[in-house]
Amino acid sequence: MTENIDHADLLMARISSVLEKDPALTPIQAAILAACALGIASDSRTFANRLGIEHALVLREIDDLAEDKGLLTLEKQEPRTLRQWYRPSGSAEPPTHA
Repeated sequence: MTENIDHADLLMARISSVLEKDPALTPIQAAILAACALGIASDSRTFANRLGIEHALVLREIDDLAEDKGLLTLEKQEPRTLRQWYRPSGSAEPPTHA
């Protein structure tokens, strides 16, 4: 149980950091980027289920992050469920340390 609280605190801290860097993002968009960076979710259905958000709303936010803001790259989509897999685009990826 403590581990889940630690993960929640880490996610919330990352969301706050993302919003500080780009206040034009919605809180859900910041959460999508933070969860992806932390390895919590890299597909729309997992993100929606883990955070208790409607899948349709998550899909709308992912579309905006990918097409309008260029912060996500869509990798594939399940036609039947519309589940989308994504990764941060080059402009959204954190710098790597050598």
